[in-house]
Amino acid sequence: MPTVIDSYCHFYPRKLMKELTPLIGGKEPYLTFFRIKDGDADMQNYSDESGRIDYMNKFGIDIAAVNMNLGVFERIAEKDLMRMTRLANDTMAEFAENYPDRIIPVGFVPKLEGEYLDELDRSIKDLGMKGCVIFTNNFGKPLSSPEFAEFYAKMARFDLPLFLHPTTYNYTPWIADFQLHYIFGWPFDTSLALGHLVFAGILEKHPSLKIVSHHLGGMIPYFAERIRGFYDFYLEHPDVAGPTKFPYSDKMKQHPVEHFRRIYADTATSGSLIALKCGYDFFGREHVLFGTDFPFGPKGGEDWTELIMKNLKDLDISEEDKVMIWERNARKLFKLG
Repeated sequence: MPTVIDSYCHFYPRKLMKELTPLIGGKEPYLTFFRIKDGDADMQNYSDESGRIDYMNKFGIDIAAVNMNLGVFERIAEKDLMRMTRLANDTMAEFAENYPDRIIPVGFVPKLEGEYLDELDRSIKDLGMKGCVIFTNNFGKPLSSPEFAEFYAKMARFDLPLFLHPTTYNYTPWIADFQLHYIFGWPFDTSLALGHLVFAGILEKHPSLKIVSHHLGGMIPYFAERIRGFYDFYLEHPDVAGPTKFPYSDKMKQHPVEHFRRIYADTATSGSLIALKCGYDFFGREHVLFGTDFPFGPKGGEDWTELIMKNLKDLDISEEDKVMIWERNARKLFKLG
């Protein structure tokens, strides 16, 4: 068995959660995942350092790249946002320092401009973060917004992975019915974000920019030919498309679908073997990363981990390709040697 590197899982340091909970009242629906009680954090799989290592040992996961997907940062008052962002990065770095051979820390910035660019620098240069995680929309703004240009330039220069994590956006007042904002909304928002990065030319402009998409690329692998068909049709019929449909198209050296294939995607398909096959066929062996989404899912997150690992073992591809997904792609991405 190769070294198993979980490239996309989550961790929430206890010190951070203790500071964060009072700022949001401890009653946000999102935090019911975390079992918040009386303003304190009883996090179990979410926040216990030694417990996380025990879990990794149980499933044979040698190394984990951990990040934070705390959408509640979007609801923190501006006066507290930078302080909590710095604390998030400091405490994640401390976790990695305690387990340097097991934990790869990924930094976090909730905004992509202004003083948060300095925090991005600090997290990577001073704290040793091996990448950065951002949300699929930035306080309702698309990721292609011009004011974020310097952020992408910095990430391209760092040559470290930029993780996208979906977040909720109220496209309709009924999007949260039946938890649909999580079930369908997150893959949709992921796809919107990737579409903006590709069609606005951000990946074309920064060929060294390494995007890591959660949930195996959202809707992209399934709709790849729909992407191709609509793009090609509107280029053939610009009078129908109008002047703003694909304004960057004349500058693209590659077809947009090929830019989508440049994106890295994890195996966190909630245990679906069919989805894993679809994503592997689209992204290819060099751009799929083993990822669990732990600690989310049934049975304290362990159900999805077990299914995802089984599916990768059962996937009808060569053992060499599986080693790429288990280990080699992550080693290259995180510069582990």
